[in-house]
Amino acid sequence: WLDGRPVTARPSVYDDTLSRRLQPHLAEIREWARLKLLWPHEAEALENQYRRLEVREEEWLLRSRGLPLSQISLYLGAVLLFCGALFYYIVYLNESVTGISGPLVFLALPFAGINVIARRLYLGERQSVAVAFHLAAVLLLPLFLLTALEEAGWWPASGDDAELVTDWISNRRLQVVTGITTAWGVTLALLTRTVTFSAYLMVLATAFYLAVLTDFGLTTWLADARFDRLGLRLMPLALAFVACGLYGARFRRDWLARPAFVAAALVLAFALEIMALDGRAMAWLGVTLQPLMAGSEADPVVLDTAVTMAL
Repeated sequence: WLDGRPVTARPSVYDDTLSRRLQPHLAEIREWARLKLLWPHEAEALENQYRRLEVREEEWLLRSRGLPLSQISLYLGAVLLFCGALFYYIVYLNESVTGISGPLVFLALPFAGINVIARRLYLGERQSVAVAFHLAAVLLLPLFLLTALEEAGWWPASGDDAELVTDWISNRRLQVVTGITTAWGVTLALLTRTVTFSAYLMVLATAFYLAVLTDFGLTTWLADARFDRLGLRLMPLALAFVACGLYGARFRRDWLARPAFVAAALVLAFALEIMALDGRAMAWLGVTLQPLMAGSEADPVVLDTAVTMAL
């Protein structure tokens, strides 16, 4: 406003007032549907139009109409902070630095301090800035946890073939790190109620789920190229995202519902695609198109794979 640019953000009192005034209209639509004055699809269409007015403004950087230099610098600083922390972790892996004091100073302390600042900004109606600070801090958490667990000697890598990341991170350590980071992602999503952290939560939940799958043979599936088994095990994750989306939609938490439904669609599509590789999906059904490939020098399962993916 001071720079003479149009103000596109809405004060919180506007959203509260608008929500209160929408409720009578929504109640009337439900009453009309109950009295059979409207078809169910007509009532749903009318409700959806009103719901669009209730959608909370998102803090996505790329969706803002203008990108002032201060905001660009803020997000750039978050990226540089993560790059610096990652560089420190790489140096630590090469045993150029030792001890827990370094991780505490360069990883844990910035993580705690930035989160405190972010929370104060959020409570002070500076939500967009607070989200940037939270994003910067949350990227430090897994690096600190990996370093701290290494210093403590808990769940060291055994170098076994069952390890997803051989000679670096044990499966159990990976599960602990992704689990704690996912729990922190849940906390941020509930505190900020933003699409940004809901989407971040879906990514963390996927990482944690894959880490848990290492106990059920994920490394073996990848080594043997049995991607169909991985695809089949991804189905519960997709169903969990659908349930999360339905919960958000049921209780009008659009900041949770939309990222959950998108995540469910992406996981489901990926799972179905890898299940079709090497004709595995058709083999499960006892169907094959390999006779049509007779006389061809191409891989006989190519047609099975292509047809299944197309379907």
